[in-house]
Amino acid sequence: ERRFAARWIDSLSSFGVPQQTDSLMALQQILNRFEMKMPKERNQVMQWCASVNGEVRNRIRYSKNEQLYYYRDQQMADNLSWLLREKYADKKIIIWAHSAHIAKYPFNASLEQIGTTAMMGNILAADSVIRAQSYVVGVTSFSGMSTWANSTRYDIRINEPARDGFERWVPAKYSFAFTDFANWLKLGGKIDQKFTMKGSIYSHHQNVSLAWLRVFDGMLFVREMEGCR
Repeated sequence: ERRFAARWIDSLSSFGVPQQTDSLMALQQILNRFEMKMPKERNQVMQWCASVNGEVRNRIRYSKNEQLYYYRDQQMADNLSWLLREKYADKKIIIWAHSAHIAKYPFNASLEQIGTTAMMGNILAADSVIRAQSYVVGVTSFSGMSTWANSTRYDIRINEPARDGFERWVPAKYSFAFTDFANWLKLGGKIDQKFTMKGSIYSHHQNVSLAWLRVFDGMLFVREMEGCR
């Protein structure tokens, strides 16, 4: 079982490639048995095992052409919640992730779905304590290229900003800028007011009209975005 599990765990690094679901399901059964033998108290090893198992569940659904994201994000939310409450309780933590995964509201989920079938940031935003203690920063851009870090197949040219888009509000002399949305709210901004911005929660740096003050607490602006290499 260890040899079988080790071989298939290595294969989980090949993201985006359909795999044999019968072997993945066999690996899932092995991991389930590992988890059943572990102590009841949550610890680092248990979180590792649960994370791998969550990825296996995600791969099974992907290989069946079913919905991809939620198992993965539910496990990421569980991992981060454990880190916040147990391993690094009372510590300040910085989480670096794609905007779609940390956005408070919403990624293909209605407000009623927050905390159930939603992305990691959506799930954590449903926890009033974590929401009150966190500050979520998004990234937007004026022009350039967006690229998946582990592939050259997904070079995406960034849309021009909308005529009255957020990116055009930034003075042309700034190559980089930061806007504190939380302070904007304190100064009288309306949390449900919609405006157009490229916050990358539905698509890569493309214009979306949304109540952005609900989504992020602050925004980093990059005038010329470069793809990862």
